[in-house]
Amino acid sequence: MCHVQIVYTLFLKEIGLSVDEALRFWSGEYCKPGGDHASNHSCQHSWHKHCSQYTYSINHLYGLVGRHASYRSYSCEAIQVLHPADELTLYLTKIFHF
Repeated sequence: MCHVQIVYTLFLKEIGLSVDEALRFWSGEYCKPGGDHASNHSCQHSWHKHCSQYTYSINHLYGLVGRHASYRSYSCEAIQVLHPADELTLYLTKIFHF
């Protein structure tokens, strides 16, 4: 998972998305046709190929494996500093297809 995905996963956790819902969300979104990775023909990211790695990462962020730490979402200010608006907006726009 890239840093923006980690930030977004922690945000989803903070607003109440369960770990099962997060796993369903990311498995449905990862390398979705038309998404950020899918447009790159050299994309090596595949939920099916790396399922255990991504599942572990999400479970770790939820504090269920590893250190069992309860990670919290970044503040809005920290997100703005770490990820310029253009980068985060572009990423989130590609996730949501409403």
